[in-house]
Amino acid sequence: MSRIEEQILTSLLKNDDYVRTVLPYLKEDYFNDEKERTIFKEIKTYIEKYNSCPTKEAVSIALSNLTTVSEQQF
Repeated sequence: MSRIEEQILTSLLKNDDYVRTVLPYLKEDYFNDEKERTIFKEIKTYIEKYNSCPTKEAVSIALSNLTTVSEQQF
């Protein structure tokens, strides 16, 4: 069974209605794992900039451009 954090991140990528409903209430502090927190921040940034759900590829590109993420974490 996947963890709730993983389900939240997956839903942020796939479900526009979910994004509109929960994103205003989500905080990065809700993600205990540093990797998940970083992914959440990138997803949130994308949604705020483009007003749509990002693709996995868009998140991957954004993460690869971060200098604070090590290759092992990526």
